[in-house]
Amino acid sequence: MDKNINISTVLLAVKSNLTQIITINCFVVGLSLVYLLFFYPPTFVSSVTLVHFGNDMKPSQGSGLMSSLGLSVPSAGASTAPAEVVMQILQSNTLANKILSRNFYSENFQKEIPLFKILLNDETIDKNNESIFEAKKFFKTKVLQVEKNRMTNVMNLTVTTNGAELSHNIALSVVHLLNETYNDIERKKAMQKESFIKERLVDENQVLINVEKEYINFKDQNKSVQSPSLILKERALQREVEMHTAMLSTLKQQLEMTKLDLYDEMNEILIVSEPEIPPYRSNRRIYLLLFSVVLGLLLSASYVMSKIAFRDNNFIADRSYE
Repeated sequence: MDKNINISTVLLAVKSNLTQIITINCFVVGLSLVYLLFFYPPTFVSSVTLVHFGNDMKPSQGSGLMSSLGLSVPSAGASTAPAEVVMQILQSNTLANKILSRNFYSENFQKEIPLFKILLNDETIDKNNESIFEAKKFFKTKVLQVEKNRMTNVMNLTVTTNGAELSHNIALSVVHLLNETYNDIERKKAMQKESFIKERLVDENQVLINVEKEYINFKDQNKSVQSPSLILKERALQREVEMHTAMLSTLKQQLEMTKLDLYDEMNEILIVSEPEIPPYRSNRRIYLLLFSVVLGLLLSASYVMSKIAFRDNNFIADRSYE
């Protein structure tokens, strides 16, 4: 059979089975519409746009800080840029555990209950139950989605749930927890800096005391400094005393600034677009409806091809009796 005959056969089969084809498509689309209208859970999406500007952390410093906060330690050579750290915080089990333990108002239960009970749709479930891992996985894969622009530090965070206000409230809580966690990192960095400066102050103060003693002894032993070598040594001792005095003063200033950082709310994460209560349901239902149409067409095509194959088999069987 050549190509023209095949096309003619297909067109003839479609024409002769047009009623069945329409019935199949209407049946599939009808079932989809019934599911979407009465059984498909509503989904609402609340989104937040974030951006962070700051300095990169040293790999060793970043690993230590993130490990102390219960976050996954970046692998060797991984970036410790602020945006990358924010991404790791948002995708971490630490943030998921905190947000799942918070209370949110549930329309199904008509009261505020922990989020993990809302996601599992079970008010009686205990936090220590193994199902909490299912809630955590569901939250990280289905509820919270995070995308980062490859060229910039802009991040888009979306929260998808079956309630408009619930999506909005979770998005606000995630941003709040994100700022809290990042502030903890900044405070721990300040604490490390404070500890280092205090150690340097002790060492520098001791060095200054020794240099001052050496200078005082030199002046006591040399009441009249006239020779060039003694004059040069006296000037060198003076410069050394002045240098260590200035160094000590600088370290004290840095210590005061670091102490202020410990009590300062950094909030270096800039919210470009605040989360809003979504007024409409997500358009995922449109995609499901389109999928049902495509499925109906595929089933119709399979039906037509089975008819053609059945007809050819009958033709071959009839020829075998001749």
